[in-house]
Amino acid sequence: MAIVLISQHPNSSKWIHLLKSFNKNLDLRIYPFDSDREEVDYALTWKPPLGALKNYPNLKAIASLRAGVDDLLKDPDLPKIPITRIIDPKVAQSMGYYLLGTIMNYFCHLTSYKERQEQKVWEQRPNIIADNLTVGIMGLGAIGKEVALKLNSIGLNVIGWAKSKKEISNINCFQGEKEFYSFLNQSNILICLLPLTKETKGILNKKTFQQLPKGAHIINVARGEHLEEDHLIEMLNNNHLSGATLDVFKQEPLDPSHPFWEHDKITITPHVSSLSNPNIVIPQVLKNYELLKQNKPLNNIISLEKGY
Repeated sequence: MAIVLISQHPNSSKWIHLLKSFNKNLDLRIYPFDSDREEVDYALTWKPPLGALKNYPNLKAIASLRAGVDDLLKDPDLPKIPITRIIDPKVAQSMGYYLLGTIMNYFCHLTSYKERQEQKVWEQRPNIIADNLTVGIMGLGAIGKEVALKLNSIGLNVIGWAKSKKEISNINCFQGEKEFYSFLNQSNILICLLPLTKETKGILNKKTFQQLPKGAHIINVARGEHLEEDHLIEMLNNNHLSGATLDVFKQEPLDPSHPFWEHDKITITPHVSSLSNPNIVIPQVLKNYELLKQNKPLNNIISLEKGY
């Protein structure tokens, strides 16, 4: 039995080193330089090239090294075998800190003051009063729930929306398509934490933005494919939206010629809102490998029907 790592991660060598440090006897093969592919029964993936997995005839399970699996589900030749994802409690914590910082920046105009510092302009602006605003979170899975509770705990008014019914203490949860507009109508700050599926692709669009209160701020920390980019620029330019903070993009790294770079109402961060810790991820995937060898059920298997 052998494992193959199929990864386009910019620092794949670090993952290789850590995998071997956790288990020096691991039979680890590295795509595309591997041979004897019929010996491989377990694949570790990070944005694998389309069609790569079909070349392993005896593959029994696939482990995504990311929290999401949308990159895998794009593959038309994806083997019909169990797919697992990572559950990293530190990701929710990191996401909460990122979003809290982003919201505080919005409330206190910190980016604006930095620009005025560069211009040597002394100009005070009244802080935005949190009591008058509502934070709306799209997606109430493990990370969304944790973020909602964290933001609510510091006194922010938080509401949430999900495809299915959710119950979270002190959080007004909206459900499904029928309640989507009611949720949007109340959201002054809209945070996207949805999984990427056929239903959610492009959900951050003009129609959605028009349902938000005038002056709303968009924060996307989910996937770049959730956002219709031209629609965002249009709604920023006509002042219906006051700004956007974007941590994820359809193409990463973001092309230097992309209009987002120079838009004065858009803040860009390089996909840093929730970086998984390899020291948490690797024990999970190796635990599942041991379960696989023992023909036992794997942990954190995704639903192909739901897409997450």
